[in-house]
Amino acid sequence: MKTVSLCTIPDREKTLELVVSALLPQVDRLNVMLNNYSSQPTFLSDPKIVVGTSQAVGDYKSDAKYWWCDETEGYHVIVDDDVHYPKDFVEYFCRCIDGFDRKA
Repeated sequence: MKTVSLCTIPDREKTLELVVSALLPQVDRLNVMLNNYSSQPTFLSDPKIVVGTSQAVGDYKSDAKYWWCDETEGYHVIVDDDVHYPKDFVEYFCRCIDGFDRKA
């Protein structure tokens, strides 16, 4: 199981869409915490995407991307909403973890 989690703010919606489109094909699940959004962007309507909101869980600011840590099994990659990720990012990340016998 490969999961990516991130959080975002409304000012970064355009970069969020780029991050989601780059990472969604690489994962089994994509967790997105929306901090202070008034509505959910339509591009987050995918069965693999789990959306949380600061209104529901509290305003943890950028730490909200860790909200799912206790419930995630397998590989859990924490990312930012304003970074360009290559199409093999998650696979490369997982290979690196395996290179350390999953102790990293």
